[in-house]
Amino acid sequence: MERNQRKRKKETAKELSIAKENELEWKPEHCAHLKGKVIKITNEQRNEKCHYERFKFRGGKYGLEDSVLLFPEDASKNPYVAIIKDIYVQGKEGYVKLEVQWFYHPEDVDKKYIRNWKSKDSRDIFYSFHRDEVSAESVKDDCSVYFVPENKQVPNHGFIVQRVYNTENKKMRKFTHHDFNEQQKQELDLLLEKTISRVGDLLDILMKKHTFIPRHMELVPE
Repeated sequence: MERNQRKRKKETAKELSIAKENELEWKPEHCAHLKGKVIKITNEQRNEKCHYERFKFRGGKYGLEDSVLLFPEDASKNPYVAIIKDIYVQGKEGYVKLEVQWFYHPEDVDKKYIRNWKSKDSRDIFYSFHRDEVSAESVKDDCSVYFVPENKQVPNHGFIVQRVYNTENKKMRKFTHHDFNEQQKQELDLLLEKTISRVGDLLDILMKKHTFIPRHMELVPE
């Protein structure tokens, strides 16, 4: 299931790129447009990439590290969720492309890899370190994603992340787990800090205390 999901994401981006080549379908107002100046250039000698911080598309403005919804290949499915990691144009083609880092909906992951995990909220999604190149025109809208440890109260809006799904070894871990490399730990720490900067300090979940009352102290009707 998951392999097909990743394949469909790539196919959707490819279909959008092919459609842009048809001038009757893709007028300038249908295309994403870059904003600001070039922030860096890579592969300067051959097929260079010019990188930018922001772009706009159909009235929306998007930038690096923004969380966004992307059109799925099946309109009846939930939109994909991702973080924009790079914005660029390559060579002379002029079309805006993105490198995105994917989140996964629980239904996108084979149940045998989720194991005993149970969703506590319909807004639950999984973070991953899986990245792909997509067309900027695959972006549907922006969205809010919050990284919240399991012992903390969650915001009442936006997507909630409490676990990371490793697409390579098919393992699921709490994002607060220590079994990540240094780069991944720093990445997750920054995302938690970003959540706190937006919603404030995360409050502890208050556990209900069960107070024992001796039988001789219980109130009984007269």
